[in-house]
Amino acid sequence: MSFKVLQCNVNHVWAAQDLLEQNMIEVRAGICVIAEPVRIPSTIYWFGSEDGRAAIRWDSEILQRTCILAKRGQHYVTVRCGDVYLTSCYVSPNINVHRFQDFLEELSNSICKLDGK
Repeated sequence: MSFKVLQCNVNHVWAAQDLLEQNMIEVRAGICVIAEPVRIPSTIYWFGSEDGRAAIRWDSEILQRTCILAKRGQHYVTVRCGDVYLTSCYVSPNINVHRFQDFLEELSNSICKLDGK
């Protein structure tokens, strides 16, 4: 399976999120991994973390396959597209080291459990 993936932090800016969506079309990227989206629309083409700061947007016409939610946590979301998993995550650079370590442990445990591992 081969497809293009874009990744961007849009920093809660509408213009940046709109440009990212347009760029997906122009470069024919099937998936976009987004940090700090303005919002995560309630459609089958968007997946978001519990806190809404990490998202994945996919385009079925470009990708020619379906993506499904694999895992979601407070600061991350993972989708499966065929046999490929993609994760988007975001935590504030202002959190303390203990909270950051907790996040890394949660993310590591989640990734290790994909596909029954």
